[in-house]
Amino acid sequence: MRRVNRKIYALYFVFHIDLVRPVVRLLSVPEATYHECIEYKVTIDNLSPQSKIVWLKGSTVIDLNDPKYKGSTCNDDNAVLQIDNVTETDEDIYTVKVYNDLGQEEICCSEKLKVVGGKTLMIC
Repeated sequence: MRRVNRKIYALYFVFHIDLVRPVVRLLSVPEATYHECIEYKVTIDNLSPQSKIVWLKGSTVIDLNDPKYKGSTCNDDNAVLQIDNVTETDEDIYTVKVYNDLGQEEICCSEKLKVVGGKTLMIC
């Protein structure tokens, strides 16, 4: 009988990745007058190119294709949400969330929009 010498080799790779979480800072807290156009502006430090920015009104994701909203998902280290023709229905908590390339939420920042003043018409 022939003896077979079998050797099993295992090769292990260890990867060390330093992850730096993004930091979100709200640049302006809007207080809006009826029919005004307002902007939420945030700066996001340590943002990776694969990150995804999502804006929410309450718990609902804002559709940036809706003509009421204009937004940049990311412009350099800034994210902006513009709300046109503000009315009382726009009063809510607005949140910007940052997701990493694995789809995990990394950080978020929220602020309530308060609509004040009379209901006079302004053109944006």
